[in-house]
Amino acid sequence: MRNKACPPLKSISTGMLLTPHIPGVTGLASTSSLPTRMRSPSSSARTRRLGACALQVELQSAQKKTRMGSSESTTWLRKLVSVRVMGSPGVEVAPLLADDADDPGLFGPASVTWRLAREPFLLVGGGRALLMQVAHPLVAQGVVDHSDYDQDPFGRLVRTVRWLVAVTFGTTAEANEASREVRRVHAAVRGALSPGNATREMRAGTPYSASDPDLSRWVLATIVQSMLATYEALVGSLHPDEADRFVREWRAVAPLVAVQERDMWATARALHDYVDAQVRLLQPVAASRDAARVVLSPPLPTRALRPATAGVAFLTTGLLPAQLRRAYGLRWTPVEDAAHRAACASLRRLHGVVPRRFRVSSLYDAALRRAEGRGLGR
Repeated sequence: MRNKACPPLKSISTGMLLTPHIPGVTGLASTSSLPTRMRSPSSSARTRRLGACALQVELQSAQKKTRMGSSESTTWLRKLVSVRVMGSPGVEVAPLLADDADDPGLFGPASVTWRLAREPFLLVGGGRALLMQVAHPLVAQGVVDHSDYDQDPFGRLVRTVRWLVAVTFGTTAEANEASREVRRVHAAVRGALSPGNATREMRAGTPYSASDPDLSRWVLATIVQSMLATYEALVGSLHPDEADRFVREWRAVAPLVAVQERDMWATARALHDYVDAQVRLLQPVAASRDAARVVLSPPLPTRALRPATAGVAFLTTGLLPAQLRRAYGLRWTPVEDAAHRAACASLRRLHGVVPRRFRVSSLYDAALRRAEGRGLGR
C-alpha cells in the first residue's frame, strides 16, 4: 500500500533523457561526475602519490540558495564529494591506501573482484545499491534516525566507497581496520520503526539494529549484486563461471560485516534469487522515499551540473530491478527502457576505445604495484 503522504516520483524530460524528479527538489548528482577542484582535505592527513596519477577524495563545503515555495532558504552542501583521477604532479592524496606491505589483501591481482572494481563506471552502481538498501523499511528508518543525509547527501555514499576501497584494494590490515570502524559506528545505530513507516508486515515499534545479521546480509547483497549488474550493463559481460567466482570471493568479507559465511551465496544465480525474493517482499515507506529524494536529487552547487548528473540518474534508475522502480513510483516506459539499453550499449563500446588511464582506477594500479612488492608510490 502506497503512503499517501508521499506522492510517487514523476519523470521530467531533460534533453534526450527522462530523469526521475521529485517535487520541491531540483537536480541530480553523482560522485562519478562532479568536476570540482581538488585540494588536500587535511594538512595533517597522511598522503601519498599513487604513481603518475593521483586519486583524491575531497570534502568540500558549498553554499547554495534554493527556493522552497515562495521563501528562500540557505542549504549547505557539506562533504560534497568528488572522486577523480588527477595527473598533476605534487597533488596530495587522501590516504585511501596507505599500507606499503606487499599483502594483496582479501582478493588480490588474480581475482575477478579486482578486475571489476578497477572500473570507474562501477561508481554508478553506488546509487543503485543505496536505493535498494533503503527500500527496506528498517534500513530506511535507521538512515533517517541516525544520519543527516538531507544536509549531507553524499556522506553515506562516500563512506561506503571508502570502505569498499579498503576491503577491495587494501591490505588485510586495512580491510580489517575499515570494517572495525564500520562495526563501531553501527553498534550505536538502533531504534524502532515509527508509525509513519510501518507496513502490514512490519508494525510500528519493530526494533532495528545496524548489527542485525539479516539487515547486514541484505546490505552486502545489494553491494555485491550492484557491482555485477553495473559491470555487465556498462562495461561488458562475464562468463557465468567468472560471475560465480566473483560472488564466492566475497565470502571473505562476510565475517567483517557480521554476516555468517554460511549465509553467503555459492553462485551468482543464488545471489540473484535471494535479491529477487527480497525485492518482492520490500515495500518502500515514507523514510525510503525521503532517502530516495536525496539519492536521486541532492542539492547542487550550480545548475551547470544538471545535464551531466541527469545522465547518471537515468542510468541508475534503469539499473534498478523493475519491481523496485514500480514500488518507488518511478515512471519507466518502453521508450525509456529502449533508450537505457541503447545508452548502455554505447558506453560498452566506448569502454573499448577510451585510453586506459580513463577506464582503469589508479587505485588498482597502486594496489598492483604494492602486491608486486614495489610499494604504493613507486
